[in-house]
Amino acid sequence: MGAVGLYADRRPYSGFIREGVDGLLLPNDHAAWIEALLQLAQDSERRQRMASAAQRRVAEMVSPVQQSPV
Repeated sequence: MGAVGLYADRRPYSGFIREGVDGLLLPNDHAAWIEALLQLAQDSERRQRMASAAQRRVAEMVSPVQQSPV
């Protein structure tokens, strides 16, 4: 969808999301979630980098890259 995912830092998310790479893992604390949202709102480069990484990861999972014959 082109957005950065924010996830509770517990399973199943903690075993899948790569913190700061393709999403954010956050504690069960309102202040932490608000702070993460505010930081992302102010940092478009970070937001875009993480959203792109998440999109690439999904694309790799949905249609594995086919290797061309050597």
